[in-house]
Amino acid sequence: MATPARRIAAEVLLRVAQAGAFANLALDAALRQAGVLEPREVALATELTYGTLRWQLQLDRALAAHSDRALDDLDEPVRVALRLGAFELLHHEKVPAHAAVNESVELAKDLKAARAAGFVNAVLRRLSESRAAPPPPSREVDPVGHVAAVTAHPRWMVERWSRWLGAPEAEKLSAANQQQAPATVRVARRKATRPQAQEALRKAGIESSPGKYSPDALILATGAPPALDIEGYEQGLFQAQDEAAQLVSLFADPDRFMQAVRPGTTPNRNPG
Repeated sequence: MATPARRIAAEVLLRVAQAGAFANLALDAALRQAGVLEPREVALATELTYGTLRWQLQLDRALAAHSDRALDDLDEPVRVALRLGAFELLHHEKVPAHAAVNESVELAKDLKAARAAGFVNAVLRRLSESRAAPPPPSREVDPVGHVAAVTAHPRWMVERWSRWLGAPEAEKLSAANQQQAPATVRVARRKATRPQAQEALRKAGIESSPGKYSPDALILATGAPPALDIEGYEQGLFQAQDEAAQLVSLFADPDRFMQAVRPGTTPNRNPG
């Protein structure tokens, strides 16, 4: 049987692929359903889920190079087991290759794809010999293809960014887009100050630090549980929201708008 973190990640990836679920919501639900987990298991499940999704194009290139069957012809549970194993082989250097392979084989069995366990084992063992994706296209010959392969982005997206921003900025954006965003909450100003919310998190055993851009943001330490499960959420002290989303409302300045438009009134209405 695969470890809890890997089973959770696989469950989320299946829901994303088969039901079009949002990864963040599916992961939060899976973690809550799993009950009490070690922080390292929560952190690993999170990294495996988001990492596999972020690098999926690269992982598929690596797997295709060692498979005698097209990935599109495989059942979804088999693809999920292969991608999770490939992600660990390519991006978790400290995980021994045999451990990554064996866990994926066990995962295939857990996902009711035991008949494909031998295939999963063979493909990942071949990949484990190099622990690398095939070389990307030459930057000189195919600069867009090079960036797309290295950063695991669709070619059309890199082409569009290159037209809008120029090739150097498009490459920087593609690389930055592959960085995992930290878990962030937004402090409810009407309920608490940021230091008060930070103290509430600390009492719940979760360290945090002020955000870089939003005055209401707190960045949660690695391994923090979903915001819905943290003491203080039910009291309305904070909610899960990344800094970019927080800035939208700050720039829109809703308080100033509400001074002009109060509930029960209609703007620009002629009283006559």
